[in-house]
Amino acid sequence: MERRLPPLNALHAFEAAARHESFSRAAKELHVTHAAVSHQIRALEDWLGVPLFERTARSVRLNQRGRAYLPLVRGVFDQLHAGTATLLRALRDEALIVTAPPAFAVLWLAPRIGRLWSAHPDLGLRLKEISWLEDVDFTATDVAIRVGDGDWPDLDVVPLLPGTLTPMCSPMLLANGHPLDSPRDLVHYTLLHAYDHNSWRQWFQATGLEDAHATRGPVFDDTNLIHSATLAGQGIGLLHTALTRKEQAAGLLVRPFEIGAQNDFGYYLVYPRESASDHRIARFRDWLLQQAAEDAH
Repeated sequence: MERRLPPLNALHAFEAAARHESFSRAAKELHVTHAAVSHQIRALEDWLGVPLFERTARSVRLNQRGRAYLPLVRGVFDQLHAGTATLLRALRDEALIVTAPPAFAVLWLAPRIGRLWSAHPDLGLRLKEISWLEDVDFTATDVAIRVGDGDWPDLDVVPLLPGTLTPMCSPMLLANGHPLDSPRDLVHYTLLHAYDHNSWRQWFQATGLEDAHATRGPVFDDTNLIHSATLAGQGIGLLHTALTRKEQAAGLLVRPFEIGAQNDFGYYLVYPRESASDHRIARFRDWLLQQAAEDAH
């Protein structure tokens, strides 16, 4: 027999709006507009053929039918969440799921995966990229590499790499350009910026040149982009020293100055505190710390 079920998005909006007794607060929780929540509620009421809320000019309130319907909808969502979490946990038993920002995944972690495989051949791993601005969903992720100041109070936080940034460029750019005898000579070059101009400002302040023109040059919204542009000789990038060891060793990037500026954001390994006893996480954490220590030397 065919099941007639109301639309899931409308049920989701109803559950949030009923719990808050506010379309505005439901919209904020669901990251949609007030109008979108109102539209979904109206669609559900039309589908059911009965109103679920009493509406006034300034507020909404569940009516008798809405109060009777809410426990049923909430129970369905609770069962769906619990069943999904159980399924995902079973799938995660097969491999450790790791999320990391693209730059860290591409420039630091992926080139070391062979070492991890050699040290722990029985440790399955699934690596996913995630924007450093996104929140981590730990129902679908075991551990995450995060960029920030280390302040995640509900998680176990393990420092990996400090945010030390140093000017770097292609040796061809340096060979064919104006000599870089002092930081003031950077005025002759294009500066490449990641996300905003703050990192270059901090670096110039560390050199004592607070009046330097730190805002010149293009801004990139991804560390991989500024890394590629620097390698291609498009300017001088302020790059993370730990993410560019390979290119420095191969002579593809050079450091005209040894001065480094400490960025506010470093790289951290984070995971839920209740997962600390997971032997897979412990092995991966210890291996990461060993790699980070070797990198620091």
